[in-house]
This record gives sequence, C-alpha cells and structure tokens, in this order.
Amino acid sequence: MRIAIVTEQEYLEKGWKEDNILRIKLISLLRSEGYKFSESNVVIIDWRDKLIDLHGFDAIFISSSWNAVDFPNEFKEWLIKSESDGVPRLINCKEMILKSLDKKYYFQELASVLTNQNLVGGLIPTYFTPSRSENNANQKINFDQVQSFLKNLGCSSNEIVVKPRISADGKDVSKIKLDLKNDQTINEDLQVALGKNKVKESGGMIQPYISAIDTQGEYQLLFLNGEFSHATVKLPGFGSLDKKFIKKDDLPVAMNEFSEFIANYFYKNYKIIRIRIDLILDDEKRPVLLEAEFIEPNCNTDSVYKFSLEKLGKNDIYLPCDECPEYDETMNKFAAAIYNEAKRLSKNKKLKKNNQ
Repeated sequence: MRIAIVTEQEYLEKGWKEDNILRIKLISLLRSEGYKFSESNVVIIDWRDKLIDLHGFDAIFISSSWNAVDFPNEFKEWLIKSESDGVPRLINCKEMILKSLDKKYYFQELASVLTNQNLVGGLIPTYFTPSRSENNANQKINFDQVQSFLKNLGCSSNEIVVKPRISADGKDVSKIKLDLKNDQTINEDLQVALGKNKVKESGGMIQPYISAIDTQGEYQLLFLNGEFSHATVKLPGFGSLDKKFIKKDDLPVAMNEFSEFIANYFYKNYKIIRIRIDLILDDEKRPVLLEAEFIEPNCNTDSVYKFSLEKLGKNDIYLPCDECPEYDETMNKFAAAIYNEAKRLSKNKKLKKNNQ
C-alpha cells in the first residue's frame, strides 16, 4: 500500500513538522501489519510536481498544500487528474474538496441542512458576490443591497468584513466601519474591498463583524472521523494569528453540540475524516460558524505540543513526540484516521481491478 502526503514546494524543502510525524507514524502502522519497504511506501510530495504518477498511490492525503488557493484552476485539474483512472484515492473525498474550494457551495449546503435541526447555533450571515467567471460578474454591488440582506436576517453590525470566496490566511480581507460614515463613503470603501484581486477573481463574501472576535477570540475545533480531537482559540483581535490550546470541557456546551453535528454530517455523507470548524460566540452566547475547512487546514497540532510541554513543565526545551503524552496521542489518532481510510481505499482499488 502506497500513501502520499501532499504539501507544496516550500514545505517540501524546509519540512512541515506535522507531515513528518504523520509519515513516521504511518510507516510504523505499515510495518506493524507486515508491509516490506514501508519507508518508501509513504512519501511527501509537492502537488505541483508534474512528474509524479498520482495513480501509483492507493491513498493521497492532502495536508499542507496551502498555495492551492493561489492556483485554484490548476488545483482543480490536479484533483480530477488524481482520480482520472476512476479509482478514488483522495483523503478527503474529491467531491467535497471541489465543493469546498469555493466557500459559497458548502455554505449553501450547510444552510439547507441546518434549517430543520433543533440546534443552538448557525452560520454567519453572508452576502455572496459573483466571481469573474460567473454570468453576473459585472453586477454592481452597493451597500444598500448588503444592508437590506443583513436586515432581513435580523442582523446588525457597526462593521462588515469582505473576504474572497477562495482564500486562506486572511489574504485580501477588508474590514469596513459603518458608523459615522455616509452611504457614499461606505460604498467607496466597499468598492475598494470588492476590487482586491482575490475577491474580484473568486467572488466575495460580505459578513457582519461580530464583536466577540475582539473580546473572546475565534475558536477552532478539529475533528477526526467525525469525533472531536482538540481545539484552540485565537487571541482576541481582528487578524490575530496567535492561538492557545483549550480543553473540550472548557468549550461552551452549545459549541460542542453544534460543531459535532456538522462534523458528523460531513463524515457520514462524504467520509470526511478530518475537518476544522471555526466558530465564534454571538452576543447571546450562541455559536456562529465562520468557516469549515475540508481541504488542508492548519490542524493546530503544534498547540497540543505546547500544551504537553507546559504540563511537563518543560516549555523552553524541545522534546520528541513520544515524550509528550497528549501530543503523541493526538498524532497517533491522526495517523490512524489516515491509515484506516487508506486501507479502505486500497481495498476498493483492488476490488475494482479484479472486477475489470
């Protein structure tokens, strides 16, 4: 059985800790089941390397290919090519990766699914603007349209955020203040935000800015096989990147229930073995989903590592994975989730070959 861990050229050259540890643990799992030459059976590859035979792998785990959002059409072609022989081998599944590359489509699906659920929580109200390739690409968007849309959803805010439908790491994201400004000034600011490269190319998402980002921070919950793995919270502030580990018992109860429903839905319907769910709390302490990351989220395992070091009282030194109990357990579960899905895909590949 051959497994590829997918990254981008930058991290192939300098290494990404999570990928390297996953590779070691996957090799160990292969050895435990009697596979020979197991080290060569698990490789880390650059998704843009045209010389790699993707059909030679039983499973392809997309991990740290974070430049994919800069080449969305090329990435879509790569996804299709990886299974062009009719054999499913992508982790997560190709259908959901294609759908989630543009946030508009999984937002629409989730909105439909959540309508009939008796859950505390919901999606952040989002006004989608067209991409360059869509039929209504030249449609002029003004603030009156956005304001009317938000009011119909019972939403009000003194600020809005504009971001691309296809993006990562806060690229081309704008925050626009609404108070103490006239409509003309707001519309001018909105046109500048909508004119940024990624927003113009992929279409935009206009959302209310929720004050909890400044007071509580953004929660990021990781699930493996539909089950909670670990969580972090970003330190308060717009655009903050600093995160800290947070225990499940310290998360709001409604946030646990809401995120577990979403993770289970995608696991059962699309076999999504890894998903990161990003949430905040609104003014009434209800969880609000900002994003669900299906493709190659930062899984925040380094926060678990730092938490393990803190528990051991060894914050300032480096320890290998197997000497950090919480971190080692997390990475073992992560590797096992990939391995079991790879086995399932490999079995299906053999059955398909035998039936030809």
